[in-house]
Amino acid sequence: MRCYEPKPPSVGVVMMVLGRHIEDDPAFTQRPDEAADFAQQLATGLEQGAAQAYRGYTETHIPQSREDWDFSHVVKLGKAVVGLCERIKKRYRKNPEIMGVNPFKVLVETIFPIFEEDANAFVIQVLQVAQEKDLEIDVQDGFTLYNELVGIRKIHVESLPAKPFAFHIEGLLEDFVWRYIKNAESRMEGYVDQSIKQDQFQVRVNDPEVAPTDAERHSVSIIDIFALFNQTVNQVYNLAWDDDVHHARFMTTLARGFTAAIGRYCEVVDRKFADEMERPREVTEEEETQTAQSKIFQYARDAWNTKEKIEPFQFYPEVCLFSLLLPLTPFRFKVANILGSPL
Repeated sequence: MRCYEPKPPSVGVVMMVLGRHIEDDPAFTQRPDEAADFAQQLATGLEQGAAQAYRGYTETHIPQSREDWDFSHVVKLGKAVVGLCERIKKRYRKNPEIMGVNPFKVLVETIFPIFEEDANAFVIQVLQVAQEKDLEIDVQDGFTLYNELVGIRKIHVESLPAKPFAFHIEGLLEDFVWRYIKNAESRMEGYVDQSIKQDQFQVRVNDPEVAPTDAERHSVSIIDIFALFNQTVNQVYNLAWDDDVHHARFMTTLARGFTAAIGRYCEVVDRKFADEMERPREVTEEEETQTAQSKIFQYARDAWNTKEKIEPFQFYPEVCLFSLLLPLTPFRFKVANILGSPL
């Protein structure tokens, strides 16, 4: 009956004396109803011991004021409960029943329903206080709490298959996953831009004399981006979220976020490529002369081939006289040849 205490006394010697010197004695007889009554009394005593052990854990790990509660207190209480269950299960692994009673089963049947109801109330209270104070609970704290509660639910399902768990863990903590996904989406665009800025866009080879593989031709930026995708997805997968509808919605939203990030990457890289193709290059003096002459010749051809009738421009007499005195420059000869008339 004291097996749930931190340092319980050993029952091995007592059981040996009862077995070898009393129960195995031919002179000893016991009525079946006496054994059943003793087992019932022992089970009742174990239930009281389990409840007392749980009260000790709550006094140790849960503050008196509800305003001071947070998820870490629930996690510590859950670890204490799981630790006690594992210790009892290990201690009585070879002899699970003592005098017709299973200490591990009595412990689970007594302590788990109480803890589950308390944990539900604790979590709801913490969320309400955070909302009233306009505080945001860290996402990782929510994930840690979920993992702890899922571990307790696993023990519950194995030990008490006929009794449902006290509350829906996923429904209570779903918001933390959505916050994580939202934060990941908000970081993706900035991460894409920073990855491209730091990328030299060079082939990654260890030996210059060896032809690079397809994997080595991938740029560092795209590798970093897909590493971010994998990290984000693995964080959600590692939760082992036990709600198929929630999980499908999580993955769909992440897929949209990844699509937007890839689109952003393609947009930035395409713009950099376009800027590179349109980058002005240095022009030599010869090219500048040829370019200027080509433009003039084109203007002359356009003027000659136009179908519109051009009204002659009437110069003042003094301008006409001055133009006759101008020397014939090479440029004038070229234009004359194109137009087919002397200047």
